[in-house]
Formats: sequence, structure tokens, C-alpha cells
Amino acid sequence: MNEKVVSYEADLNQEYETLTEKHGTIKSQLEKTLSHYLKERKGKPVTIQGPYGSGKTQLLYHLFKFTWKNGGIGIYTHLEKIISEREIGPSKYADYLRELVNEEVDLLRKSESKLMAGKVKDYAISRIEQINGENSCIVLFIDEIEQRYKLLDETVKTDDHSPMREVIARVNKGESGFYLILAFAPVSFYEFSKGEAQTGRFLPIILPIVEPKTFRKKFKEIGNLIWWVGRGRYRGILRIQDILKTNVPDINKISKKELFDVCHSIGSIGGVPALDFESIDKIDAFEDFRSFLIPVEPKESGGEIHSGAIKIVEKCELYEDKKHNLNDVLEKSLRSSEVSEVTNISYYLSVILDGLSTSEGKVPLFTNADDWKELLNMVEDIMLEFGGENKLALEDLRKLRDNNISNFSYKIRRNAENIGVLQEGYCIAPKFLHTLFPFPISSPNLISDKKIEEQRENLGDQTYLGREEYKGISIFFFLNENKIRDFLVQESKNFLKETKGLVAVNLGKSKINNVPKLARWLQNQGRLKIITPSGALMDFLVSFFYWVRDEKRENLPINSLSEKLTENQSIPEKDKVRKIAYYNSRVKEYFDSELPKLPSSKYILSNKTGFDDFKTGRVGFVPEITGFSFVDGKNDWEVIYRFRDEFEKTQFIRKESTNEKTGVPSAVEKLVVVDKKIKGITTGAVLKRISHSFSKYLPDLNEVVGEISKDEFITIPADDDSEQIFEGIFLYLKEWKDPSKAGEKFREVKSHWDELRSRIDELSKKMREFEKLTDENSLLTHRLEADKAIIVNIGKILSNYQTKISPYTKFLLSTFIEKTVEVVEPKLNEIEKRFSEFQNSVKDKIEEYKSAFENVEAFEKDTFVWINKSKDEISKEFQQEFKDVCQDFTKEGKIDLENVPDAELFIVSVEEIADKLCILGGINECIKQCKTKALEINKKLGEWEAK
Repeated sequence: MNEKVVSYEADLNQEYETLTEKHGTIKSQLEKTLSHYLKERKGKPVTIQGPYGSGKTQLLYHLFKFTWKNGGIGIYTHLEKIISEREIGPSKYADYLRELVNEEVDLLRKSESKLMAGKVKDYAISRIEQINGENSCIVLFIDEIEQRYKLLDETVKTDDHSPMREVIARVNKGESGFYLILAFAPVSFYEFSKGEAQTGRFLPIILPIVEPKTFRKKFKEIGNLIWWVGRGRYRGILRIQDILKTNVPDINKISKKELFDVCHSIGSIGGVPALDFESIDKIDAFEDFRSFLIPVEPKESGGEIHSGAIKIVEKCELYEDKKHNLNDVLEKSLRSSEVSEVTNISYYLSVILDGLSTSEGKVPLFTNADDWKELLNMVEDIMLEFGGENKLALEDLRKLRDNNISNFSYKIRRNAENIGVLQEGYCIAPKFLHTLFPFPISSPNLISDKKIEEQRENLGDQTYLGREEYKGISIFFFLNENKIRDFLVQESKNFLKETKGLVAVNLGKSKINNVPKLARWLQNQGRLKIITPSGALMDFLVSFFYWVRDEKRENLPINSLSEKLTENQSIPEKDKVRKIAYYNSRVKEYFDSELPKLPSSKYILSNKTGFDDFKTGRVGFVPEITGFSFVDGKNDWEVIYRFRDEFEKTQFIRKESTNEKTGVPSAVEKLVVVDKKIKGITTGAVLKRISHSFSKYLPDLNEVVGEISKDEFITIPADDDSEQIFEGIFLYLKEWKDPSKAGEKFREVKSHWDELRSRIDELSKKMREFEKLTDENSLLTHRLEADKAIIVNIGKILSNYQTKISPYTKFLLSTFIEKTVEVVEPKLNEIEKRFSEFQNSVKDKIEEYKSAFENVEAFEKDTFVWINKSKDEISKEFQQEFKDVCQDFTKEGKIDLENVPDAELFIVSVEEIADKLCILGGINECIKQCKTKALEINKKLGEWEAK
């Protein structure tokens, strides 16, 4: 890009150009005032009021040189250089200032300076030798008073905020030792004029706004554009024209790139962009828009232009102001709207409309009330910048905007129609125009003597600066990308619920990289957005947060930015009020355009038929079985079905599981069914509905499940019913996903089940042995015995499917088995214990009986003769008696090992039978002994007879 290097800043070597007749009048008047002082050595001090860029400094330079050329000593300085380092009163300050001025004159004679620098210093030193005598007139020019006036007011202690009252009084009397010319911005002049002792003792000079028609006369078709870029200011007009001429061969065909270069070269005006290129860069139909931008005037054709939701060019009505009676239309409309400051508001509104008018006098009249509201916003900006504080006018503007804007806009068009015919046309929308050309009163910096970067550095200790809740979205403001990353690492979990949205506003210069995984998931879900405002808006927010903390002494973070912005529109400092009001509107517009629209809740069971049983607790293991909704394997369904089939055949296990509320009976009932249509096994109806509603979200949820706990994961759905389903999803995606863990778990549970089965087998074996001991007269039973075969079958099912099913199914079966074992094992322990106790109590007596009974076989035949009964009769008799005792004990049924009757009578009865058998045994023994004695006697008799 070709660049023409020209200095357009205020320059001592540059002549003051009188753009308008009024500028010429002001120049002449000030020269006369200075001449009068140089002659009379007293006079009212002068205050020159004008906004940034209005030519105050250039005018001071002219008067500075005028002073030297006319035999006076000119000292040009900034207010900050003449403020005492310690607190003093107004009289002491007047003395201090006189000493400081005299010291400066002495330094100039030594080719030195304390108050001046650069060209003004060199100019003064080069001229000082030409000034003869110690009694020369001195003129003190003080610039940039608005920058440090607050510090002056705090340093010079008065009861009415009049720190310069004594200085001004002495200047008026000719007792100060110097003359005084002060340069103010109008809004800061309001602070100066609050000191009543200072007011009325100076000559106020107000630099005028240069009206658009002056620019059109001088610069033809680009006159309006130059006016808007310069905002009607003295300074920079020629610079803007030269930049355009140097860099753009054909202004009517300017490209986006050329426009960007022009914007970059022009820079800023009073801290705001001369032309906000970022807004233009977003326009797709740039070539259509260009025809409206270059002249900044309405057209009779062209059509409306939009950029997303933003209206760029809109339809309007064109009023032909050939007779220059627009002011009459405006004043009449304002009077009928009960406005008191008619002339003031009408003038500035006509200036704004003039900036949108054609050379032929066609003025756009907008049909949308909001457009007039925006025009009045611009009027307020210009009034504050060029006219300073005017409470009545500002109050009128607020009333018009807030209460009467529709009626006011209608009256303007109606009054215009009464004068002439309105025709259809198109013009840049006022709101977009205001965005393109923000007024310097809207400079983002709230603290003029401290750069934004300094303010930024002082906020580095805050995690976040403030927050806002806006349309259901939580907005947090961060100083830079590192603060955002730290926050997201710590706080993303608090925004998991699908109804929550998070916007991180990055007030730093760099983009955030390496977004934490959980935050990236929120981004992908459309519920986290990191946005970076444009330069001016970003700088304002930084400055506002700093101002709140360091100037207002309030704590950060701010809990509600919108409330704080609204609250601070009632402070006395009107320049800050306007900035805050302007940027409050910009913040809202920015959020409306940048904030994401929260997606609708999606984690919802679309058909809840049958789900009441799940959420009311009538179905057990709801999370576990809902997780099974997503298992899609024939073997998985089959093994669950076979387990269910066997489980439902059990007697004790199913009943006890129901009584103990283990949840297994109701859970297996809902898991799988036989589908008659497909003639195969499939998941239950509710599980199918869950799968239909949630399966599509599993890939997304899988990205986040590894980053959070179960308790955090189940907070994601907005629908309360879905929390249990999300517990199941958590199991499916994370807890029950690991094949090795599932295999290990399954083996442990199967081993435990096999151990139970072995114990039941061993118990059955012992029971049969006991029954055999009682000659099957006392049969034993327990409730587990009825389920023994099924327990075996379940063990076989576990073995057969061990390598064929998914990890989730292994975990699910393991859970059911574990819960069932919790029912079976205590009962088995109880049965084993009672069996052991029962057996121990009766076994010895039964064995005694059995032993005595078995001895009958060895009885002597003579024993049976003696008792007159056969062996069979004796055996049957005792067997029957033992049987009767057993049947009496068992009530002719089986002994339930869980409810064993009192065995004391049984033991006594068995003991009695055994005793009887023992008596018979004794008889048998006696007979046996008798027979032995008889044989001995016979033997002896035989021996005796033989002798």
C-alpha cells in the first residue's frame, strides 16, 4: 500500500486553519483578548472548550506563538505538571503556581525547561533572548485539564471544589504574575464549573462542531464520509482526505482490503475507531453496501441489506429539504412532544440528519421508532462532546427515547408530509451507522490518565472479573485465555446439566488453545462458547472492571455486570455515564449476536409407558437393567433369558429374594422376553424404548463419561426420570466396560456359586446318611433342597456362556448371582448349623439303638424260646416301635431343618427302646451263660459217671 507521510496531529509548525466563519471569529477574538492582556496586564482568563480532535491544542499553539510574537512569554504545559505534590489550600496553590511560572522563565533563560518539552520548549528557548526586562507579560497555556483535574481537586483543598478560585481571582485583578488560558473537554469543564467560586470569572470559548454541509462543499461526494470519519472535528479532516486519495485510486470502487488499509491508517479518534472495519468485514453483500457507505447518503433504490440479524441498510422516506426548513419540522415535532430544550436538541439532530443528506437536500426520515431512538443517542453523544453537561437537554432526550419515541417519530414524518411529498428510499440503518462511527465520548477508557494495558495488568490477580446470567446462559468475563483455561479445568463440571450454558468472554489478545477435554465436550454440545469481543468493547470491559475495583473500591468479581452497568448510569460524571450507557447497549447487542441458543433438552425418554415401575421402585436394579438396554448380542439376551427361566423355577430362592426385596425377581422379569413376531429372544419393551431414545447419544456421552464421576454424570439430563437411565449409561460406558474386570468378577462369582452348590450337595449327602441311620423313618428336608437342581442348572449356564457374552452382561449376571448368594448363603449356613445341632443331639442315641438292635441277630435260639418269640417277631416289634417313635417325632412327615421339633421326647423314647433291647440282650447273655454252665455241669456229670 502506498503511504503518504503527513503530520496531521496538532503541530507547532502548522498554521491554525479557520474552516468556518465561526472558527475565524474565535481566532480573532482570542488574539484581541491576548493583545489586551499584553497591554493592560490583567483580564479575564480564557477557557477553551471542545471535544477531542476539535482543534483545542492547535489553537493553543497558535496563541502560544502569538504571545511570543507580540512580546510576551508563552508557557505551554499540561495540568499534571503544575499540581503540587502535597495538599495545600487555594491561596497557597496560587502562590505555588506563581513561583513555578517564575522558575520556568528563569530556566528558559538558561535554555532549560521544567514545564515544556519538544517543539514548544525549543520555540520558547529560541525566543526568550528577544524578550527584554524582568517585567515581561507571561501567559500560561494549560492543556489536557480533563486528564488530571480530579487530582488537582483532591490536592487543593476547598469546601466547594474550586481549586483554582484564588488563581483565577488574581488573574482577574492582575495580581497573579501571569495570564491564564485553559483548554477543556466540555464534559470535564462541567467538573470545573461545579466550583462556584471559579465560575463567572473567565471568558468561555466553545469550539463549534463543523457541520456536514461544510464538508460536502469542500470535499464533494465524500464530504459526508469525511464528516462521519472525523465526527465533525477540526483535526484530521485533511488527513482523512489525503489517506483516501493516496490509497484508493477510485473511491467508488474501493475494495474491502483497501478499506481495511484506510481504516488502519486513519487509526482512532479519541480512543474509538474512526471507522469500525470489523463491522464492515461481517457484511457479505459488501459491493451493495459500498454504494451507501462512500457518500453516506440515502438512495432512491437499492433494497435493504442484512448481515444475519443485523440490519445494515433499511427502507426509509426521503424528505426534500430545498427550502431548508428541516429545522422547522424538527422543532415543531419536539414542541408537540413537550420538550423544553427544543433549539438545542433540534440543532444537533439536524446536524446528524445533515450528515446523512444528499447534496440536493434529500434527508432520510426513518419509519422505525428504534431508528429515531438511535439518532437521539448520537445527539446525546454530540451534545456531551461539544456542548458539555446540559441537564435539561439530557433529561428531554431520555424522556423522548424511553417514553415517547414512537409518537415523536410519527410526528416528524407527519409534519414533513405537511410541507412536501415524501418518497421511498434506502439508507444506512442508524444503529449500524452508530456502530460504524462510534463517537469519542464512547472511548472505552474510563480512566483517561491510565492506559488500558496498565489497567489490564492490575487485574491479573482475579480468576474471573465478573459474571452475568443472560437468557439462561451463564457468562463469565476473564482477563485472558489462561484464566479461562484454569476456570474451565475447575468449573466445567458445574455446567453439565443440559439446560445450562456457559459463555467465557475472553478479554485477552490471544485465542485459547488446548481447551480441557470436558470443556471441549461442552463446546461440541453447543453449551460452551468462548467469545472475544472487538477491540473497543474489550477495552471498555477491562476498563470498567478496573474502574469498579480501583476507583469505586468495590470487590471483584461483579455478580451481575448488567446491574452494575445500569447502577453506574446514575453517577455524577456525565462523560462516564454516557460511555457506560453506550457500551451497555453494545454489550447487549454483542450478546444477542454472539451468545449461543441453548439446544433443547434431548435426554428424554420419548415413550414412558411402563417406566413408572422403574422410577417408583417396583423394579429392582433399575440402573443396571437400563444399561442392558444398549447390549445388542444374541448370546447376551439368551443367557439372561435362561437365567431368568431357571430363577423363576426356584421356590425358596425366588420367594426369599422377593421377601428380602433384593430386586432380582422384578429385574429379570423386565430384561428379556420371547418375541413372537421374530420367534426369538429380545430385550423387554421398556428397555427397547430406552434404547430407542438414548442409543444415538452414546457416542457423545462416551466422550465425557471418563472425565467425571457417576454423581456428576447423572446431572446431565434435565428430565429427572432420565437420571436413573444415565446411571445405567454410566455403567454401560464406563463401570462395566472393562473385559478383564468383567471376566475376573464373573469368575469370582461363579466360583462362589459353585461352592454353594457343593455345600448343598454335601449337606444332602449327610442328610441321606442320617435318614439311612434311621432306617428312612426320619426323613429330612429344607427349602433349598427344592432348588438344588436349579442351582446346578444355573451353574451350568454360567459355565456355558462364560466366553460368549459381553463384559456388561457378565457384570449384570454377576450382580444378580451375588445378590442371590446373599439370600442363599445365610440360609444354607443356618440349615447346616441346625442340621449339625440336631444330628449331634440324636445321633448317639440312635446309634445306641441301632447297635442294640443289630445284636438281636446274634441272640441264642433258646433266648427266643424262653421269650416265646421268634427272631423276626422280635425284630419287627422293635423296628415298629422305633418307627412309631420316629413317626411320632416327625408327625409322619419330614423334619424341616429350618424348624426342627423338640427332640427330647424322641431321644427318651429311642433310649427306652435301646434299653429294652439291652434287657433282651441281658436275657440273651444270661441264657447264654446258663447254657455254658449247663454244659459245664453235663461235662462234670459225665466225668463223675465215668468214675
